[in-house]
Amino acid sequence: MLENIKENSILVCNNIDKKKILEFYYNSKQLVNFKIFSIEELISKFTFTYSTKTVYYIMQKYHINYDIALIYINNLKYMDKKYNDEKLLFLY
Repeated sequence: MLENIKENSILVCNNIDKKKILEFYYNSKQLVNFKIFSIEELISKFTFTYSTKTVYYIMQKYHINYDIALIYINNLKYMDKKYNDEKLLFLY
């Protein structure tokens, strides 16, 4: 299966599989141009990242603790305007 990876492909897998894939290509001395991401890295690349200042701002503005601020920010990546729920509109 690993021999069939095409040029300019994007692979999404966990770190254990990532290591196996890289070892395979290193040992076989093949040079194939592809990218490997974890699901978290892929979501981060396609959405947004944030700094500690952002977390602090959310904590201060809404008077919440650090863990709750992180939950709010991390769940923003999955938001869609189609929600009509009051709590989800607050997050949006």
